[in-house]
Amino acid sequence: MAIFKNSYAGVFLFLLLTHIVYGSEESLHRLISMDLESLSQIKVADSSLTFIDIDKKYAPSLVTTITQEDIKKSGARSLDELLEIYVPDLAYMYKVDGNQLGIGGIISDRNNKLLLTLNGKILNIRGTDGGAATERWLSMLGDIEEIQVISGPGSVIYGPGAIAGVINIKTFNADSFNGTEATLKFGYGENFGALEMKYGDEFSNGLGLFIYAGIDQYDGINKRDVINKFSFDYQKKDIYAYQNYKYTETNLNGSYEDKKRGKFYIQMIQDKFSFWSRYTQSGLSVPTYQNFYIFAKEPQQLQNTGTESEQWSNSITYQQKFGKLTLDYSGSFVLTQSEKRNHFSDTLGTKVESREQEEDITDFKILSTYKANQNTTYALGAEYAYNRFHNYKNDYIPTFKEAKSWNTGLFSTYGEMYHKQGDFRTLIDVRLDKHTYTDPLISYRLAEIYKIDPKHTFKMNFSHSIRHQDEVDMYRQVLDNTKKADTESIDRIETIYNYQTSHWNNYFRIAYNIHNIIAYDHTKKQTSNFAKAKFCTLEGKLEYSNTQYSIILSHFYTNLMNFQLKEPDIKLQNISASAYGYGSNFANWHNNITKVRFSYKQSEKLSFTGSLRVFWGIQGAVDMANYNMDTFPATSPNLPNTPNYKYYRLPVYKDSTKAFGANAYLNLSATYKIGKRTTLHLHGYNLLGLFEEDINKRNYFDTTSNYFDEAPALSVVLDYKFH
Repeated sequence: MAIFKNSYAGVFLFLLLTHIVYGSEESLHRLISMDLESLSQIKVADSSLTFIDIDKKYAPSLVTTITQEDIKKSGARSLDELLEIYVPDLAYMYKVDGNQLGIGGIISDRNNKLLLTLNGKILNIRGTDGGAATERWLSMLGDIEEIQVISGPGSVIYGPGAIAGVINIKTFNADSFNGTEATLKFGYGENFGALEMKYGDEFSNGLGLFIYAGIDQYDGINKRDVINKFSFDYQKKDIYAYQNYKYTETNLNGSYEDKKRGKFYIQMIQDKFSFWSRYTQSGLSVPTYQNFYIFAKEPQQLQNTGTESEQWSNSITYQQKFGKLTLDYSGSFVLTQSEKRNHFSDTLGTKVESREQEEDITDFKILSTYKANQNTTYALGAEYAYNRFHNYKNDYIPTFKEAKSWNTGLFSTYGEMYHKQGDFRTLIDVRLDKHTYTDPLISYRLAEIYKIDPKHTFKMNFSHSIRHQDEVDMYRQVLDNTKKADTESIDRIETIYNYQTSHWNNYFRIAYNIHNIIAYDHTKKQTSNFAKAKFCTLEGKLEYSNTQYSIILSHFYTNLMNFQLKEPDIKLQNISASAYGYGSNFANWHNNITKVRFSYKQSEKLSFTGSLRVFWGIQGAVDMANYNMDTFPATSPNLPNTPNYKYYRLPVYKDSTKAFGANAYLNLSATYKIGKRTTLHLHGYNLLGLFEEDINKRNYFDTTSNYFDEAPALSVVLDYKFH
């Protein structure tokens, strides 16, 4: 892929911004002179649950914050692994399109029910089969100052798509990092090597500069060593229940097609002006779906499957203050190319499905904040995104057998009120979004926060969040049916109790959700709104820390209370089998998730950390397998001695359901400061697999009767600070 092809708008934007920063000193000073507030009052771009800056303690919902120190201690080899360690209600599953990430009981087959932002800018792939993907499969995480994960709906703040949650990445800049640092990484068991460099400095003219570059060669688990298992027999293709399949033809967790992956980032700040530009080349190799092993003539036809993406993103921000009024302006340009390969064949048999897409998004935003008095603040904003999609082609969809290009727009306006009255704090948010292919979309939230005393806080909020279909599906629906696109919504009411002291930080949350779901309709071969789920979640966390050690225990529970199909003729879907009378569980989610983290500081030089993640089993996958085996025959009704595609498109099992049972991952790390400038980290991953390989299993999304065992592995990381 060549990302700078057809990117003239982005090049123009980059040159224009460079001219503003370096070539027009007089203009810059004229902008600065509009505001004489001190540098300490500058509002740095940050992630939050509100438009108005408020104390994080009184944020209306739960936010998990992960710092660079946390990242280094964990030894995480990808954003997925890092988030799963630290976020109580987050999990991911394998899929050839890239790992599917879920938060709070909500997971989809396209990563499109959550938003991924970098310094406040959305980086989701919006065409199709992408979603929150571009930053997640890189082992280089040294440019990240912190990550905030919002568990729960948030479209009233972030816009359409924030159904399950939001992942906010905040990078270092010249204010937060000064000096030069290099990081060298090597991994064994899951083989990789990576090199990172970063530099930050502030110059005498007030300009701050931060530069980062990283590259890795990530082989992952070699295909000869991948433990790939099924919970059923298909002897014609040498598939035997719970025995390792011998003919896996793609590395697991490696880079796509063994390509090097890279990341480059530069940011310039001066007073209230900021500009950054970022380039990432990412990808992930994942073996294909279980049904293709059944239908392929030869295993060699199923090689080099997975996904990759290239992304070039740019952002400019500026702030003005006029007494009680603050104005924030921003503009961005994001160009993305992506490719996925489901299965591969160079002979007759399984067909090639290699799907490429290119898109660019130009966005402009203005936000005004008015502090009426010490107790009341208002915010009002507007945003417009211009979206271009280039030469999309898909041989499996008649509409796109010939490549098509199109443009869309999204206009948004929103407002917020924050009021403090004694120990009570009230937040009211309303947002209106209008996409070219949708009716007006409304999001809202009402939150009440009560400070019981300095240690105890109680929160309650009600929210309505929305999402529209992926851009490809909307365009296809408009072309085929000349009607407005489908939309998805979730209504949530939640209460949170928090107890916080100098040593303790505990909380308990209960939430009730009504979710009108857009998912893939196998009959129409596109996404549509065809289901409704009502479910409740319970979450608790106990955290104790002092100067020497810390321990954090969390548990997350999901209860599906009701699931209905809006179109009763749908017989093949991957959300839940409860609509057919089989159980009452989500088909791709563990009802119970327990996580433990601990750290111990032996001395100023030596410290230890560890994490344990326990997923207690996917009962909904058993339900779906029972429905599948009772409904669809194993052989085709029309072609004797031929396997039935529908039967193997859902989970199946023989005798035992252990494929859908519990799995756990234990990581242990040691950090040793060799000197003032040098630090050595040793990390062990998935160590329980040394005793029982299937305890490290991770299921495939949808076809959960197929799973892989994560490999016990080691990595060595060396950090060196030059000055």
